[in-house]
Amino acid sequence: MLITIAPATFFLGCGSDGEPPGFANVPGGANACGDRCVILSPSDDDQETIQRALIEARPGDTILLRAGVYRLSGQLSLDVDNVTIRGEGKDRTILSFRNQTSGAEGLLVTANDFTIEDLALEDSPGDLLKILGGKNITIRRVRAEWTRGPNTENGSYGFYPIECTNVLIEDSVVRGASDAGIYVGQCHNIIVRRNYVYENVAGIEIENSTDADVYHNTATHNTGGILVFNLPGLPFLDGRRTRVFDNDVVENNTPNFAPRGTTVSAVPRGTGIMILANDEVQVFRNRLRSNGTFQILIISYNTAQIIGNLRGADPRYDKYSEAIFIYDNLYENGGTDGDPDTTELIGPITGLPLPDILIDGFEDSRKYVNGKLPDSLRICIQDPAARLYNVDLPRFGGQASNAREPYDCRFPLLPPVVIPGVSEQAPQPLPFPSPPPATPTPVAVNAETRCTVAPGNSVNFDVNDEPCEFLSSYRFFVGPMRELRPNDGVTPYDLNTQLFSDYTNKHRFVYLPPGKKAKYDAQASFDFPVGTVIIKNFAYPYDMRAPHSGERLLETRLLIRREDGWIGLPYVWNAEETEARLKVLGMPLRVTAVQADGQPATFDYNVPNANQCKECHRESFKNTGPIGTKARNLNKDFAYDTGIENQLVHWTRIGILEGAPADPTLAPRAAVLEDPTSGTVEERARTYLDVNCAHCHNPAGAARTTGLFLGIGQTDPLALGICKSPVAAGRGTGGFRYDIEPGKPNQSILLFRMISLDPGIAMPELGRRRVHQEAIDVIREWIASLPGDCSGR
Repeated sequence: MLITIAPATFFLGCGSDGEPPGFANVPGGANACGDRCVILSPSDDDQETIQRALIEARPGDTILLRAGVYRLSGQLSLDVDNVTIRGEGKDRTILSFRNQTSGAEGLLVTANDFTIEDLALEDSPGDLLKILGGKNITIRRVRAEWTRGPNTENGSYGFYPIECTNVLIEDSVVRGASDAGIYVGQCHNIIVRRNYVYENVAGIEIENSTDADVYHNTATHNTGGILVFNLPGLPFLDGRRTRVFDNDVVENNTPNFAPRGTTVSAVPRGTGIMILANDEVQVFRNRLRSNGTFQILIISYNTAQIIGNLRGADPRYDKYSEAIFIYDNLYENGGTDGDPDTTELIGPITGLPLPDILIDGFEDSRKYVNGKLPDSLRICIQDPAARLYNVDLPRFGGQASNAREPYDCRFPLLPPVVIPGVSEQAPQPLPFPSPPPATPTPVAVNAETRCTVAPGNSVNFDVNDEPCEFLSSYRFFVGPMRELRPNDGVTPYDLNTQLFSDYTNKHRFVYLPPGKKAKYDAQASFDFPVGTVIIKNFAYPYDMRAPHSGERLLETRLLIRREDGWIGLPYVWNAEETEARLKVLGMPLRVTAVQADGQPATFDYNVPNANQCKECHRESFKNTGPIGTKARNLNKDFAYDTGIENQLVHWTRIGILEGAPADPTLAPRAAVLEDPTSGTVEERARTYLDVNCAHCHNPAGAARTTGLFLGIGQTDPLALGICKSPVAAGRGTGGFRYDIEPGKPNQSILLFRMISLDPGIAMPELGRRRVHQEAIDVIREWIASLPGDCSGR
């Protein structure tokens, strides 16, 4: 089936047969589209058109993008399994993120069985394509490019599959990444082949991953051509079994333009292939030419700490490169134009030109047998024409040697990586089907189209019904809508410390089906029954000096518990504040308010799309749910119509909560950011991070791959970011080396990112366009109070 999409013909509703209006059978169309396809063309509203297609995609869909330039103003996101995005060619269908103002990535995918092919992604402020936690990922004939060439202000990664299984990246081109053009991190079963990567800091990087084949690629004019790394402080540490073979690694002499503080900022200009603290790596039949510093560099993390001042005291981490096998490579004209700092350090030991293969000399003496490493952990090199040197950095060159005998050994060859359904032959682009003419389906402007409105005055909510077009249809509120007076069964509530949303006022309510109860949990969000609706209204004060004296309603977000999980729906209020209408695509709003200095100012406020709602409400990856309804946040007094009462006590008394202690002093209570009497500076700062950051930065959250965990219960200093070198932060380092540097808030990456408004730097990535100055002040005070320093870690 095929539907042609234009802004006027793509609707939320369904036809009588259950398909979106406009679907039709297309003879032969299945060859290009599969069972269902959507064809898009460039328009005046590319952001809405493409994001709507991604939100409403179903498993099996193909989204076909006609040739032309699509101009995007915000991040695109997809979370539906088994979807293909296809263009008409990597130089014909171009998604440009040059004017992106919201979100960090160009395209964020959190889905399995995803394919993207035959198009280009350009100029996002952060990563161009990030794929998190997916299985069976294919990137084919895609161009990812920052068109101005090498620049520190470019985003970090062109392709960034992280924590994925069965990853295929082939026949693609990547240019200009300020970290790595093709970066595959914490993944398993990987093939990277026939790609052209140039003018990146790292052309291709395999990091903390297992079973990777990197072959038939051309890496040229990067700082470093191909990197195979293991880094500390990450959930997955044991990277091994990577084969790098039959690649052209040529003239990788571009000056390092990575932001200071990133791991790759320490990669010497002129590095062909670099192995860092990785095991069972086999490098063979590569053509290495004119890499000015080293054709192949093999080091431990000890050297990375010396050269890059990296830190990460992770007791689980193995710092050493072991079981390395280098053989049958061709070397030409290497080491003749070395990185100045590296040449100054290494040149006096090895002489000039620098050697083709350099080994730092660090070994793990704890593994010695009879005074040396066992054969299974050796570095084996069978390239007699290569100039080889062990520089013995543990003794600063004291026992440096160009002897070849210690490396005269071999390992059994690793088997090829096999991805089910992937063959060696390059598939050809499929043809586009010809679209039939589309006929718009008229939709009444003010008629309810999406739910059944039953007669009566009570709440009108059926969890099995379609979402309502209008907020009023649910009857959550009685009287004039803007007054937000709750109907029977709708309970108002508040939180101790709230998630910051650009200084909006928030009015929260919860509705549970009659007779149903939430289950109390002392730490996690309460377990709500099917049919629960959490209702959060956002309003902007007219005057920040008196934020509750008057306000404009902006949006209402519903979080609905269905049988198969939670869904989020954004509703946008009209100018009269008499109604709010469903906007699954979100929308930008302009808001004006008098500021603390008495002067009016106007700001952009973003209503999130439905996918972005899910991105924030995923404390457990791919499991959407509420994040604020925890005992520690709800344990406070609230002024109900019947009087002031503790919320946990009140919820128990009216029969919507079970299992809570009768005495609320026995339940945890979070500190209040703005109230110094509610807790210490550390408690207030940690609570703020818990509420605003930990829904992603936790061991099961969307940011779990960073190893930075900011939950209130976190006790490991490294996981909390103290003296932790960043991973995949790109420009987000601000030139600083540690997420949190004790006593030095102005040199801590965490604070730098909280202050920034740059979409490629700012944290959180979504939900704010302003700086929360009161929180900045508290977190700065907390970091300044932390004892110690990072010199010994």
